[in-house]
Amino acid sequence: MRANGKDETLHDLQAEEDDYGAIVVGIDNGGALRLDEYSPWINANYGGGDGDEYIDFLVQTLKPYIDSTYRTLPDREHTGIMGSSMGGLISFYAALQYQDVFGRAGIFSPSFWFSSEVFDFAQTHPKTHPTRLSFLAGALEGTTMVSNMQAMRDLLLTTGFSADEINYKVAADGQHSEWFWAREFGAAYTWLFADPALGIAHLPPSALTHIFPSPTDSALRIDWKGDLRQMKLSLYDPAGRLVVQQPLTPSQTLDTRAMPTGIYFIRLSKNGIVQYSGRVAVVH
Repeated sequence: MRANGKDETLHDLQAEEDDYGAIVVGIDNGGALRLDEYSPWINANYGGGDGDEYIDFLVQTLKPYIDSTYRTLPDREHTGIMGSSMGGLISFYAALQYQDVFGRAGIFSPSFWFSSEVFDFAQTHPKTHPTRLSFLAGALEGTTMVSNMQAMRDLLLTTGFSADEINYKVAADGQHSEWFWAREFGAAYTWLFADPALGIAHLPPSALTHIFPSPTDSALRIDWKGDLRQMKLSLYDPAGRLVVQQPLTPSQTLDTRAMPTGIYFIRLSKNGIVQYSGRVAVVH
């Protein structure tokens, strides 16, 4: 069975749960110049070296055109970049180089083998903004794919990125192939944009969750009837800034008296996987 393309997957997701959807811009490559465009570093055997020029075009020319032509949400929290193979390499580079532009990155089967300088780059470009990175590889992609990706994940955890910001998956049947990336696209997209602070891809309320009252003027109560182990509570203000993050306790109560009036976003997650997301109004 052929996996859905990205447009079909997004259409299905919007029909099911993704109320806001996304504008996707597909960017062609230069054919024979693809390896040059997709790496800022030079590989003695394969080329490269034009990656900075390519990413500068995306940030300084293409994105401003899209934002001025279409009804977008142009801020970094609503902007992502995704790619596979060499596209995964340049997407990773863009996400770290322009953290003020890209808040999400899908990094499929990244060609970290192309240059060891990518690890030096990651070391010298620590986290400066909250960013979500979704890594994917297949166990059948060769001898270095998984080990390189794992090494990069481990490195990022030392440069300021948290485990909650990194989605890491190695599929046992995964191959370096379009069908594999197409199959996994929907799950990666949903994870990348499921942050309730963004107002995108809301998850339906869980029968295990009772959050009250809303609106609230003094205290917010959260009842979670499921397993509390490793459950984390995150609360975001109307601008999407994280204001509370702590382990979830039975019959949790949050003092809202000092919080400015507005719509807040609440997320309950376990091991980086969202169990519940929703909104609550604070009024005074």
